Amino acid sequence: ALSLVLTFPVILVFFGPIGTLIGNGISAFFDILMNTIGNWIVVMLYAAFQPFLIVLGAANFTYPIVLNFLGTLGYDPIISHAATISDIAVCGAMAGYFLKSKKGQERQMFGTVSFSALMGITEPAVFGVFVKYRRPFIAVIVGGGLGGLIAGLAGVKTMGFVWGLAALPTYLAGGTSNFIWMLISVIVGFTGALAVAYGVGIPNKETDEEALEVFENTSDLKQVGIGKIAEGKAIPLSEVSDKAFASGALGKGIGILPSEAQETVLSPVEGTVTVVFPTKHAYGIKTKTGVEILIHIGVDTVNLDGKYFESFIEQGQEVEKGDVLAKYQADKVKEAGFDPVIIAVVTNSHDYLDVISVSDNQDELLTVIL
Repeated sequence: ALSLVLTFPVILVFFGPIGTLIGNGISAFFDILMNTIGNWIVVMLYAAFQPFLIVLGAANFTYPIVLNFLGTLGYDPIISHAATISDIAVCGAMAGYFLKSKKGQERQMFGTVSFSALMGITEPAVFGVFVKYRRPFIAVIVGGGLGGLIAGLAGVKTMGFVWGLAALPTYLAGGTSNFIWMLISVIVGFTGALAVAYGVGIPNKETDEEALEVFENTSDLKQVGIGKIAEGKAIPLSEVSDKAFASGALGKGIGILPSEAQETVLSPVEGTVTVVFPTKHAYGIKTKTGVEILIHIGVDTVNLDGKYFESFIEQGQEVEKGDVLAKYQADKVKEAGFDPVIIAVVTNSHDYLDVISVSDNQDELLTVIL
């Protein structure tokens, strides 16, 4: 209650208006492009660059624009079909990586996130693969951009607040031609992104000079322990409700069921913070030995836009084992309809002999066998 009393006025007076300004800024930028060049340029750009907006947590700012189009025009001439083309281009990029990879675990991961993107859920692909490998961004810029260009020039319209593969039949409401051009656009987006992703390939893991020195100077270093993350009950990764994590596609790891109303999330290792998501629900840490750890707080909690979360670190910051990364109100997250489980995975598990869960030991949850 005290946290709400302190934070609500700040959100209402400070962050709320900032969000409104950002949304108005995006809308104004789109208006300028539409009025000077044409709708097609906005469709192309959005389809090409939506993954970047997802990383920044800015994709949700387009919702009011879509609703305004539907309310004034009766259809959306820009955003929804561009988002669908972009999602399927993400699917294509991951399909390209699936075909390119020769490692069983990598293929499983790329296949899983590809199917998820096909269904309109691109966060596992964007946060689990794009941020790590970066080259898939290029594939979507090319594939999504080409698909968006076709849809924009053809004047495709979305007749409701819908997107994703399942929404394709709704384009028939705008006429047969509308449906056919949308179908062509998503096929071009998919195949274009697939071809580029397959062509640019999967980058080799860069050698960490500090890690190399450690291995050269410490011949008996054989494993890395992943320590305590939060108070609660450790559960096998296969039991968490997020299918992408539970399948192991994003790496081997463990889940923690929070035991306190307000949980404190700790760094389980010494290392460098590589990622702090704007929504404060996920953090990446890389150890000096090259182990890459993703700590994801809750399932689908990206939709809370940082509500009930408080971050204490920044990207690039050095952390020690036991340093506070974040705090979140697990009870409020649960009341909002989201699973508050904490998920920790080693995203580059395939680089090591094994990642072993030690669920009965709160001081060391995972052991990475080098």
